[in-house]
Amino acid sequence: MLCFGFKIISEEKRRHRRLQLKWLRTVDKQQRFIIFEHPRTLEIQMKWLRNLRRSGRPQTSLNQAGSLSLPSTFRYSIADLNVVESNYAQMFSMHRDIHEAIVRDICTDANSSALEVACGPGHCVPLFRAYGINYTGMDISETAIAASAMKFSDIQLLNLSIEQSAILAPRSFDAVYNSSMLEHIGKFEEAIFAMWRLARRRMDLMFFEGLSDAKEHAIKFFPYDRSEDATSWGGEYGMKVALQDHGPRDGRIGSEPVPGYFYSRYAQEPMLDLLRTLPEAVVSNVQTLVHTEHGSRSWITIRRAGAN
Repeated sequence: MLCFGFKIISEEKRRHRRLQLKWLRTVDKQQRFIIFEHPRTLEIQMKWLRNLRRSGRPQTSLNQAGSLSLPSTFRYSIADLNVVESNYAQMFSMHRDIHEAIVRDICTDANSSALEVACGPGHCVPLFRAYGINYTGMDISETAIAASAMKFSDIQLLNLSIEQSAILAPRSFDAVYNSSMLEHIGKFEEAIFAMWRLARRRMDLMFFEGLSDAKEHAIKFFPYDRSEDATSWGGEYGMKVALQDHGPRDGRIGSEPVPGYFYSRYAQEPMLDLLRTLPEAVVSNVQTLVHTEHGSRSWITIRRAGAN
């Protein structure tokens, strides 16, 4: 991640300023603009933003975005982004009903801003935007963020891990929404506290496999094949996903992280016990929504006591 105090020098750049900053902007404690990772200069970043944006009209799919180009220093291709888009679309279609229910509840609850953690390529963006809410998406995957940026020119996007969200001011967003992320990381407790820190009024969590009635969580870790090149571990989802540090649950010996991923299922009571330890937290909603084909999905809402 690179941070810049944005300064537009020429007239040509200045006329793009409003759309560029609206397209990808948030402010940290030092009031600096945060741009997702790119190893070149500010000039190259500006050129990339102009190419991706193409027009002030937001796109809804990569196919609609037309023949766009990516910078030569970006290791992934448009074909890779299309694979990411397709894979996320399948998952979203399976759980569209619960996404719609949660977003509707958030947006009709007097919230003016929302952060979606693990936003992927932005399939929930149209749901939030239909209510006129100020939307920010955050994802560790550089390809997911790039795919979202190519489709939408009127939202804010952050290519950050949840640990890196510490650069943002506390309670930056009225609502924080997260789905289908906690099951795949090792340090899920830290992630929940980090998300709660950013929520001013409420946090909503969706567990796509549902919360079980077991007494303990079922934590499962799958290490990557060390004989493979590291670029293959994350595949189209990006190197940041592959190389993230999951903490001691990865079975490490010593301090060196073991690359891999989790596929866990959490138990309801232990999860609720954890959520009740969040400062000023009131668990106000616990629901299980059953899909005829995809089974049970769980939705929990946590509200901040005393928040207007």
